[in-house]
Amino acid sequence: MRFDPIEQPKGLRVLRPELHQLETFLKVVEARSFTGAARLLGCSQPAVSQTIARLEEVFGGDLFVRGHGRRLALTPIGASVEPYAIDLLATVDTQLRRAIDTAQSRAGRLAIGFYLGITTGPLRNGLRAFLAESPGVELQLVEGLPGELHRQLNEGTLDVMVASFMPRNTADAIVRLPLWEERLFVAMPATHLLADRRSLGWAEVASLKLLMRTWQGENSVYRAVLSRIGRRTLDCEQHVVSREAILAMVGLGLGAAIMFESAMVQHPDLVFRPIRDREASATVEAFWMAGDSNPLRHRLILHLRRQAEAAQSITSPVVPMAPGSDRG
Repeated sequence: MRFDPIEQPKGLRVLRPELHQLETFLKVVEARSFTGAARLLGCSQPAVSQTIARLEEVFGGDLFVRGHGRRLALTPIGASVEPYAIDLLATVDTQLRRAIDTAQSRAGRLAIGFYLGITTGPLRNGLRAFLAESPGVELQLVEGLPGELHRQLNEGTLDVMVASFMPRNTADAIVRLPLWEERLFVAMPATHLLADRRSLGWAEVASLKLLMRTWQGENSVYRAVLSRIGRRTLDCEQHVVSREAILAMVGLGLGAAIMFESAMVQHPDLVFRPIRDREASATVEAFWMAGDSNPLRHRLILHLRRQAEAAQSITSPVVPMAPGSDRG
């Protein structure tokens, strides 16, 4: 029910019905008597009569046709008020339930940016556990490169971002929390000469033409890979495409790509080989604005940490292969 401003002479107070008055009105309609409404409300009959009298002052006329020994009937004014009273109270109840559910992390909206896969891994499992506990929450998922997600977080369009390869000099206004280590893999054509290796070292990775995603000059991933390969030349092409498009390009034989383990998907033309050298993993972190006490964000982070701990407890450590041990 919408209450538009009512034109009144200057200085006069605008009368509007109170919620308890409308509730009393509907109880009288239900019981068709003031006495019956009083029993439903747990109050006295005079209290009901006084409430209805005040409500009739607001609407400027009788709401009920009164008659000795007769059940109450609605006047035309009362009949016009009834549906709007029902809608208004239902709207208020719905909003109250939503507010309570939001305060208790059962409802609301959460915008999550991510730069890693949600095919497998702690992010997927954490989201699933979060939604099972809070099914009324509306999620907005945004996949993007770390720098772009960081910008959206600063602008307030994201509540939290889960990503890797972020430089350490992020603003003090942003909180960052390490969650888990994500192992790095190389996606390459199944026909490539190195496809029969069980794993690759950074020297072999540097020998490949690498395909990377970019957007508006974003190069955080490029810098992260460059820092890992040591003093070697990196042959890299950056394309403004999706993760799926990069994999399709790899399948066409246009190059290879570095990706997280959680982002690997079955592809008939590709093989995925782990990188075995040092720094062959990346720390996945959660980022949010300092001072943000959003209970939904807090609960999501809690589930992500639980899933990360569970994954770590069942994952056996990878033993680095000695130099020269290229084939298994």
